[in-house]
Amino acid sequence: MNRFKTDFFKAIKNSRENCVTFALFEKHASKEEELNSVTSEIIYRILELIDGYSEFSLGRLDIINTAT
Repeated sequence: MNRFKTDFFKAIKNSRENCVTFALFEKHASKEEELNSVTSEIIYRILELIDGYSEFSLGRLDIINTAT
């Protein structure tokens, strides 16, 4: 794996760990609500990472071919 991919997956791992840690300290009505909260938060953080707005920012990623 190249350095970019390694950094990208490391950032996702860090985000996931943060989301799980925060969820452990939040009050949830059910396990389902807790899992939904963690899932939506990690998706949100991955999108921030791709857009370049994350605390682990790798810069804005060009994932869409704008020529087509």
